[in-house]
Amino acid sequence: MENNKTSGGGFKVISLIVVLVAVILIIVFLMPQTKNVVAEVNGAQITQSDLDKKVVKTKDFLKGNGNTDVLTAQQEIDLKKNVLEGMITEKLVADYATENNIAVTNAELEVEFAKVVTSAGGEAGLETQLKNFNITKAQLNEDIRSALIFNKSVEKYVGAEKLLVTEAEALDTYNTLVKEAKAEVPPSTEAIPSFEDAKVLLMEQLRGQKINVESQSFVEFLRGKATIKNLL
Repeated sequence: MENNKTSGGGFKVISLIVVLVAVILIIVFLMPQTKNVVAEVNGAQITQSDLDKKVVKTKDFLKGNGNTDVLTAQQEIDLKKNVLEGMITEKLVADYATENNIAVTNAELEVEFAKVVTSAGGEAGLETQLKNFNITKAQLNEDIRSALIFNKSVEKYVGAEKLLVTEAEALDTYNTLVKEAKAEVPPSTEAIPSFEDAKVLLMEQLRGQKINVESQSFVEFLRGKATIKNLL
């Protein structure tokens, strides 16, 4: 009889423990999960996990560009700070685009992706670059989409007229480049394209330069009206 009582009591203790563990698991599951937040942008959070992923991506980009130097402790800190600032800006631009109904169509994305393929020397060249930078085509497309959203947002902010590139500007740039190419020592063996062949690309590059010039004031405008908490 003593043994039976002990056995029964043990069973009750084990059952109670099981119930308590189950209750604790339910409470933990239902409680809001706390995240290590490194920044808040207009109420939206950027977590340490988000930052870590972006830092890895940035390091892969640097490595793909041939920068294989091992970062010092201070350089690691500076890199994280810079990446976080970039993420804050990305969020602000995304919010601005949403507020102003700015979007990128699939057709626009396909056009820009085709340009990337051409600049890489074809599909094989692109695959090599994707491998070097440790990114997928899907990630590349997202990067292209973000860049297009940024460009459209700057255009919305400053007005299309400010970013307009004339044929005269393109011709002036072309003549300067041709003069520099002919003055190279030793002389370049690459054939110089005609202005008509180079015009479209030159006008795109000049427009990109104008966007870069206006981007600083645009970002300052976004930050000036935003609520930002950098907790890093």
